[in-house]
Amino acid sequence: MKEWKDQIQALFYPIYLILFEFSKMISIDGINRPTNSPALRSYDQDLQLDLAYYIHQIKGSTFIIESRLEILNVKAKIRWPS
Repeated sequence: MKEWKDQIQALFYPIYLILFEFSKMISIDGINRPTNSPALRSYDQDLQLDLAYYIHQIKGSTFIIESRLEILNVKAKIRWPS
């Protein structure tokens, strides 16, 4: 799972760098989150859709894994109580 997630994130970061302007957010003190909604560097709809897809893949897979692990945990507690 970790390898798959790393591959998705490797695809995600270049798109993220194309869409967002980080030079205004990064300072010697760290990352300064914008208070408003800054303009994108690119309004390419295909890039935005790719970004949304990769975020969905990461969050969706995490949700599925966490819910499956919870089910397995409950079954393990029933079968082997402490």
